[in-house]
Amino acid sequence: MNNKLKDYIIGLSFSILLNFFSLIVLNLLYVIKIYKIIFIYICLLTQTFIHFFYFLHLKLKIKNNWNLISLIFMIIIITIILTGSNYIMLNLNHKI
Repeated sequence: MNNKLKDYIIGLSFSILLNFFSLIVLNLLYVIKIYKIIFIYICLLTQTFIHFFYFLHLKLKIKNNWNLISLIFMIIIITIILTGSNYIMLNLNHKI
C-alpha cells in the first residue's frame, strides 16, 4: 500500500474514533462542566495534531524549519481562536 494512502487511512480512523468518543462522553456521561471543557480542549488539540501529521504530512525534523514554523503558527492561531471563543461564550449573557 502507498505510504501516503496508509497515512490518510490512519488519520481518518483516528479522527472518526476521536469524534465518536468525544460525542459519547459529552452526551451520555454526566460530568462536571469544567471537566467537559477540559475534555473538549484535549480532543481539539489531539485532533489538530492528527490532522497536522497524517493529512498535512508535516513531520518535526530539525532539517526542515518550515514544519516548525507551521507548527508554531498553528499553535498561535488555535490559541487566538480558543481565547476569543471562551471570551465570547463566557460574556454572552452579561451584555443582555
